[in-house]
Amino acid sequence: MRASQPSWGSCAPGSTPAVPVPTPGPSRRRSTPPTFGRKAATRALAYAGVASGLANGPVKVLSRRRRPAGVAAATRLQGMRPPRTTSFPSGHTATAFGFAMGAGQELPAFAFPLLAMATFVGFSRVHTGLHYPSDVVGGALIGVGVGLVGRRIGADGGGTSVEAPS
Repeated sequence: MRASQPSWGSCAPGSTPAVPVPTPGPSRRRSTPPTFGRKAATRALAYAGVASGLANGPVKVLSRRRRPAGVAAATRLQGMRPPRTTSFPSGHTATAFGFAMGAGQELPAFAFPLLAMATFVGFSRVHTGLHYPSDVVGGALIGVGVGLVGRRIGADGGGTSVEAPS
């Protein structure tokens, strides 16, 4: 039987199942598991971690910007605890854009949808009143910057750098 034809699977001896049951033939099995998803996840998580560390660490400590007025009351109404950190930059947005940049570099077909979702994360931070729009822009710049630097220095672990198009 050719691999492209469905096999009849297993059934009682002497009987035939009502519906063919496709079973993978030898040509459909992979000798090694796919790695593109793992590379994308590794790069995305690495970039997100670096972006989050920068945004929530030294940049936030140096900026000392207060959150928008009414944050404490709005978060209590929603049953949440008010944030204790300063407003600039948005760590959530930095992390989302860092993740999108990392995964998008490995899976270019997903770059635009991931960046769109990261934009919605930023929008939600302003919409809920937890950040000023400039906080979100700052977070996005940190995430995108981490992605561009990571790509430039070759964060693929091979020590090679990827040149920007001229």
